[in-house]
Amino acid sequence: MLQATERIIYSKDWVTLIFILIIALFVMAKYSHSERFSRLFSLLHSRNYLVIYSKYSPLLLNSFNLFFALIQLLIFSLLIFVSIKTNYAIAKEFEFTFFLNILTGVFIFIVLRYFIGKLLAILFQKVKEHEQISYLKISYLSNFCLLVFPLLVIALYVDTNTTTVAIITTIVSIAILLLYYFLIIRNNQKTIFNQFFYFILYLCALEVAPLIFLYKLFINV
Repeated sequence: MLQATERIIYSKDWVTLIFILIIALFVMAKYSHSERFSRLFSLLHSRNYLVIYSKYSPLLLNSFNLFFALIQLLIFSLLIFVSIKTNYAIAKEFEFTFFLNILTGVFIFIVLRYFIGKLLAILFQKVKEHEQISYLKISYLSNFCLLVFPLLVIALYVDTNTTTVAIITTIVSIAILLLYYFLIIRNNQKTIFNQFFYFILYLCALEVAPLIFLYKLFINV
């Protein structure tokens, strides 16, 4: 005699709303900065975007970067969610609540990281260098969002081999991020090696330590 088994289906409605919000932000960025948005796609194989928009003022706090700051917040939160939800029951059982916790943590992390970096830049009189590095990072991360967004859609809507898709998405995302850091270091090696002490301090305080913080925060949930 066949025995009925309970099948739990988790709602994807909230994921759909997040994706609609991200797409809306993409559209607004494209509509208000059409040429800049188009140039952003070529960032991996061309420095034209970096050269052209490094002359704009304000360098960081402009409307285009603010659009992508929101996009980055949502996409990195989704990426963390995808990376750990297949291994943690609480993430599956309380999907949206778990995502909101991640979103809050990533938001606090981004804000604190920016202000700590600004404080260190003022303290060591490296404000210009800090703004330039921040500009490079937000540019590459904006390009990252364009590349990773389709992978996230697949990872969150494909029900078969969910773990495999999540692992592939995570590995590809990490590989792209490592490529960006390599490009930043390669294209700024003269500045970095001339101020190697400040670079190591920056790396430890604003790159390594935050990653450890995020790992402890989310992996030990």
